[in-house]
Amino acid sequence: MGTFRNEYAVDEDAIKEYASSWLRRAYFSAYNRSLCVVLTLLGALSVVCALTSLSGQRHMLLNLGGLDLLLGAALLAMWRIRLREVVKVTQARVKLVHKDDRVARYEFHDDACVITAKDGAKTQTLPLSSIRDRYESERFYFVVFDGAIIVQLSKTGFTLGTFEDFKARIEAYPAKRPLRARVVGLCLTCIAAANIYVLCGTFPLR
Repeated sequence: MGTFRNEYAVDEDAIKEYASSWLRRAYFSAYNRSLCVVLTLLGALSVVCALTSLSGQRHMLLNLGGLDLLLGAALLAMWRIRLREVVKVTQARVKLVHKDDRVARYEFHDDACVITAKDGAKTQTLPLSSIRDRYESERFYFVVFDGAIIVQLSKTGFTLGTFEDFKARIEAYPAKRPLRARVVGLCLTCIAAANIYVLCGTFPLR
């Protein structure tokens, strides 16, 4: 892999981007966010159909639409609550680990990631063979190791090597979507499919 060195100031923006990126990876993937929008639209459509239709199933449509809208609101509330929680926990961890030195420093070698202190001393070594996932946000790249240890790298913070070269080489390691995101996606897909089935059964295409 060669050697890459990355450092950046751990400010509030970095913490918030870490929190939002982790939530998207763990629960709210692009697919799951799209399904949330679809369910909200289906819920609104069901309510409108229930209020304007003389069908005998209008009560079922109204209940179904209401549940969809309630689910959408619950997921939005979950996002906001979890985001605040993750930000708070991360802030506390940064204060504990970095104390007066709010700069993150990482070195990637052929076989390990080394977390270093201000004086260059090694504080932790993570073997690259323990990489379990990787993903990125607008300004950062994240590498997940065994034990849910997440190394957050600034895309513009490389003082040795470039982000493009680093990304090209780190992509040799696995990127596996968390089980939680897959379960949430499966559940939302089933709910959306059930909604479409009910709507098509109530108003069959001719």
